[in-house]
Amino acid sequence: MAGQSGGARTADEERGAIDRLPIQPDPGRTTVIDIGSNSGRAVVIQPRAGGHLEVVEELRLPLRLGAALDDEGRLSDEACDRLAAALEDFLAISRAAGSERLVAVGTSALRDATNGRELLARLRDRFGLEIRIIDGQLEGHYSFLGAVHGLPVEHGTVIDIGGGSVEFARFRDRRVEGLWSFPLGTLRAGGRYLGDDPPTEEQIAELRAATEAALRDAPIPPLKRGERLVGTGGAIRNVAKIDRRRRRRVYPVPRLHGYEMRRGRVAKVSALLRSMPSGDRGSIPGLNPSRSETIVAGVTVLETAMQTLKARSLVVSGQGLREGVVRGMLGELPPTELATALPDPRAVRRASVRALAARFATIDASASQRRTWAALELIDRADAEVGPNLRELIGYAATMIDAGAAIDFYNRERVAADIVMTTDLAGFSHLMIAELAALLLLVEQASFDVHRFAPLLSADERGRLDLAAAALALGFELYRRVPPSSISGFETTVTKKTLGLRVPNGIGRLPEPLVKRVERAFGRRVVVEVAGAS
Repeated sequence: MAGQSGGARTADEERGAIDRLPIQPDPGRTTVIDIGSNSGRAVVIQPRAGGHLEVVEELRLPLRLGAALDDEGRLSDEACDRLAAALEDFLAISRAAGSERLVAVGTSALRDATNGRELLARLRDRFGLEIRIIDGQLEGHYSFLGAVHGLPVEHGTVIDIGGGSVEFARFRDRRVEGLWSFPLGTLRAGGRYLGDDPPTEEQIAELRAATEAALRDAPIPPLKRGERLVGTGGAIRNVAKIDRRRRRRVYPVPRLHGYEMRRGRVAKVSALLRSMPSGDRGSIPGLNPSRSETIVAGVTVLETAMQTLKARSLVVSGQGLREGVVRGMLGELPPTELATALPDPRAVRRASVRALAARFATIDASASQRRTWAALELIDRADAEVGPNLRELIGYAATMIDAGAAIDFYNRERVAADIVMTTDLAGFSHLMIAELAALLLLVEQASFDVHRFAPLLSADERGRLDLAAAALALGFELYRRVPPSSISGFETTVTKKTLGLRVPNGIGRLPEPLVKRVERAFGRRVVVEVAGAS
């Protein structure tokens, strides 16, 4: 897999993964202004060491430039005034946030406007701002950089549905292999094919046919086994929000990034949206009312693309073009270097957890490392099978409990679980987020019901989570009693019937409920031996 170091990882390397990341100074704050066909957005980002991007400020304003092009392809004076007013707001946000660098990009509407260059010259004279118009392929590449970086996906295709155009980026081993752009964005496709409100079945069929023809003529290869379809852009995120609100039970992970939709669920949302006029769509839970007029075109293109590319499901990315532009600015992946691979998801996760941990002054990295070491030592000695993902999560849990303690010491595991569920951790699937949160809650309370995380977690996960949580709880108990200088005094010996702990003198007695919990989880009697005792 590209981006992954060769050779097997040793146990010590695994246990110290978070703390062994190279420490580098964070680059300065960066503002990206994205002038799209439907809306404009400014986002101020603080890049962190390891490639994590932390959003500091954001402002989205409606522009509808794509709908303001006349028969000659000129943007109206009114649209130009809206853009100028929006830029004034965006620049104010950037200045107030202390941004050190700024880049502005224009996409489909400005690409197509016959007076686009004239408009950009006026804006440059007024604001001193150079707006760069990017072509469809570069837009697709930036979308790939932003959308895929923070997701645990290796191979597949990205679809980015904007207001004027739709971009596709095919990737293998987290490296771009092909880029395509089509004039099928929500505003453009809606205006050309969906003339009625609600659209007729014939109009929907015409847009489907145009989408199928574009993908097949390109041609964009159908997805193969092990490949994923990744979706980004406001239209796709709104479809995902609608789908999540329509589930029979509350979906356990509140963030949208990493949310997965089966094709059948997308089809149901599509049928719902096209069954009612735009005036009624604004009341649909999850849909931004500002998209009520354009969302049918977006979901129709999405559903058709999933069918044509044989995608059984779609993974939603909360990031995209703007984050990709920042990564290009930082020199992480210059636009011309399409052969360069994105970092491995595991490296992305480590950098993300480290960036989050840096927000909490109470986190003791060496203490977290000792607790992780103790838990994994116990698991390894017992030859217990917990799987590589859960082994990795044990280290993150040890770190996040300290983050929870910074807010509420007495409920630190619960607070840590809330942080994990709601914060901007990157590189994690929703399953991994649920596993990490459940692990934290099980450390605090052995009787916690993991069914709260259905449908992501099943009853089959309980045994592995119980074992990992018991090992980590024991690690915390030992290393709040054993000083760092005595780390060599803790030893583990395991037989078929016993789990022996040789501990330094003077640490007192381990709590009986914890001992019983470890015995249940590992199926062995715990025997504690005090070093130096007669």
